[in-house]
Amino acid sequence: MRTWLAIIAISGFLSVAGTGQNAVQPSDDNNEMVAQNRTCKLAIPNDWKPISDPTGKSVLLVGDMARAQFLSIAVIDKSDFDGSIADYLNEEAGTILAHLQNPSESQPVSREVGGLPAQEVRIAGSENRYKSIYTITIAESQSRHYRILTFTKPSAERAANEIFAKVLATFSPIEAGS
Repeated sequence: MRTWLAIIAISGFLSVAGTGQNAVQPSDDNNEMVAQNRTCKLAIPNDWKPISDPTGKSVLLVGDMARAQFLSIAVIDKSDFDGSIADYLNEEAGTILAHLQNPSESQPVSREVGGLPAQEVRIAGSENRYKSIYTITIAESQSRHYRILTFTKPSAERAANEIFAKVLATFSPIEAGS
């Protein structure tokens, strides 16, 4: 958990100040979480809980500490980032890679998240001898980039990836005026 919070604290996520509202709000459906700034939503498992983001960079930060399953979403308006989806993915991956010992990174994979085009990489490495697995997914709407970061430990990766896939399948952007 300490490594996860350290990555959140050091990455900055390229978010513009004020977009990371530091809280999630349960909607009427108690498993659906809506970002406080209402830029996105997703459904989480019953045993996942909102987590306070000490940096305020994430618009949505949820997980299960006991199972080392964490998911963070940051949002940036496209007008505030001069680059493509691939550029944003490279920036985010570079930030995490710079803080890990013995890092390895997969090749980017194209996919779809919430009906949006996305690119994704998997990063493995360690910090202070604790091994971690991160997956960074950048989804792109007409007006925003959504950075979805998942984190787990190697011994929990298989089970965590199954949960992450189910959660990501519920991701939905909320565009202004919706």
